[in-house]
Amino acid sequence: ALIAQSRGDLPRALAAIDEGIAFVERHGGRDPGSDLANRMFVATGKRAAILRSLGKLRESIAAYQDTIALVTAKYGATHAFLTPYLGNAAQMHSTLGEHALAIEMMRRALAIAQQRIARSPRLAEMNLAFGQLLTAAG
Repeated sequence: ALIAQSRGDLPRALAAIDEGIAFVERHGGRDPGSDLANRMFVATGKRAAILRSLGKLRESIAAYQDTIALVTAKYGATHAFLTPYLGNAAQMHSTLGEHALAIEMMRRALAIAQQRIARSPRLAEMNLAFGQLLTAAG
């Protein structure tokens, strides 16, 4: 998937990531106790990003929601791993004009980030993104 994506062949990248997800899923990747659970949420997050690049925003949001559910099941509702997925889903909602959902998701991401990664430069980026969402919402 990464090679196809680096070559700009997003449909092939999506097919490869879907194949990988199916494999991990068949071997228990959706079970939070599985050794494959991390691979599963990383793969579904990558799938969401590829879908976003293909302009398939609704499908991308669904894939981010799947990823968020997997991370939450594995690590809980306040784990730092959630922040990029929540932020990316928020951006997709904003792009679609769904500003209330975008703001809600970004607030959740920021709350987690402030609690878990307060000294990270990522927090400043998230605050900037949140400001942009608020501006877009009017």
